[in-house]
Amino acid sequence: MQPSTSIDNPARRIISLAIALAALLCLLLWPAQRTQAGEIESVERLRDTVATYLSAITQTTGTDEIEVLVGQIDARLRLARCDRTPSASLAPGARTSGSTTVNLRCSEPVQWSIFVPARIERHTRVVVVARPIAREQRIQATDLRRERQEVSSLSGGYFRDPNAVIGMEARRALTPGQVITSAHVAPRKLVERGQLVTIYSGDGGLMVRMSGEALEDGAAGERIRVRNRSSRRIVEGYVEPSGHIHVPL
Repeated sequence: MQPSTSIDNPARRIISLAIALAALLCLLLWPAQRTQAGEIESVERLRDTVATYLSAITQTTGTDEIEVLVGQIDARLRLARCDRTPSASLAPGARTSGSTTVNLRCSEPVQWSIFVPARIERHTRVVVVARPIAREQRIQATDLRRERQEVSSLSGGYFRDPNAVIGMEARRALTPGQVITSAHVAPRKLVERGQLVTIYSGDGGLMVRMSGEALEDGAAGERIRVRNRSSRRIVEGYVEPSGHIHVPL
């Protein structure tokens, strides 16, 4: 009697069993892998959290425009996804202008903390040089214009209103397009060293006037030394807008 052909070959049965087990293993592992991927904190959410936090704590003034630039976050980070949006705060010593650092923290389901670099840029219209200005030149309206600039790095201060600069003197030569800061200008000198001036003292009905010689340059409101030409005595007084020197009693 010939063997029945309906009986499976043992090798074929082993292969079929292996395929079935592999398919079952894939079905079991696929949901677990997807769940595991969902538990990893996304770089996008970290960046959005930093940007939202910095925008909220940055104050704007008038026509200022604020731009928040979040630095790079290593995409290889495998942080557990926070149950809630990570909390954000400025790192110790960080600023709300220019380069800064934000500390992101998570407490659940696990605790982690990272520091993210960022930059806060403030843009506004400021006074800049319209044409070359020489050292000690008195600044006129035609020497200036207003221009939109990024000002977070201007530590020396800047001017929004040209009227605050007109009439002042340049401390140094300035070039077109240069942002004018408080370090570039000084009040116009009303009195120069060696100049003959009128010294006066007193108030009310009693006023004494005398001729003097300025021993220092001086702008309005500044205190300088002057010499009484008659007595040769040296006194100190305040430069008045008229150019006279007021010596308090």
